[in-house]
Amino acid sequence: MVTKIELNNINNTEKGYLIGLFVGDGYLYHDRWRHYKINFYLNPKKDKDIAKFTISLLNRIDLSPYIMYHKGCLIIRINSKKLFLYIQRKVDKIFLEKKDFLIGFISGLIDSDGYVAKGDIVISNIDKHLL
Repeated sequence: MVTKIELNNINNTEKGYLIGLFVGDGYLYHDRWRHYKINFYLNPKKDKDIAKFTISLLNRIDLSPYIMYHKGCLIIRINSKKLFLYIQRKVDKIFLEKKDFLIGFISGLIDSDGYVAKGDIVISNIDKHLL
């Protein structure tokens, strides 16, 4: 059974945020039984508000994320082939998206791979093309 997700329950900026957060702190994989998994890896102390917001977005699209703690890391895991394929499709064509999506994307990327301090926005990522 394929679980239906309701992406229309979140706006384009929120969709972009999920993709940006994924690009910075996410991981996709499927096992040999074709169980599709999406993980977001966050700091359990500093990223509580980010985790709460991410979980609320995932709940709004009718997914049931679960939280795990492993080696000092908070992991938000979702089992969903539809979200897995959606993320793959969006990451491959991120530069074709509209402005509202890209604003969300940058926000998610800042929350995962950056920070804002003293009026400066800093993003650290090894993908020069992405930056």
